[in-house]
Amino acid sequence: MPTVLSALLGLLAATLVNRAADCWLSPAPTACGLTRHPRRQAAVVVGLPLLFVLLAGRGESLVPALAAVLILLAVVDWEQRRLPNVVVLPALVAAVALSPAPIGAALAAALAFAAFLGLYALGRRLYGPGALGMGDVKLAALVAAGVGVAAGGGA
Repeated sequence: MPTVLSALLGLLAATLVNRAADCWLSPAPTACGLTRHPRRQAAVVVGLPLLFVLLAGRGESLVPALAAVLILLAVVDWEQRRLPNVVVLPALVAAVALSPAPIGAALAAALAFAAFLGLYALGRRLYGPGALGMGDVKLAALVAAGVGVAAGGGA
């Protein structure tokens, strides 16, 4: 993919990430468009197109989309301390379904989910309910499935 096209797709993704963080996933959707985080918005608008350009040089098409989802989740988690299922679960299904080895991606996701579920239970027992959340457990499954997408994308 040419560099200019990658940068434009990254800019589109950055706009969608900022819109989703400020409007669609916000606890106060009536204040849509009135961002409380102009520095975050600028960082996403500059950083995501650069990331798309860097990842486009590797010849993989799904990895930038996964990166955009992970950046959206990082923004929402940073600002709201939650990882919404409406983003995590469809991204997990897409990462498994679009993987070059969907069985391996599903197995990796299931193993990561099980491992982090154990860590969730242990952290809750030792440190209380704020140690690790179920969103983090599902995020581990998404990252494990996404590693399969990234590893198999160049093959």
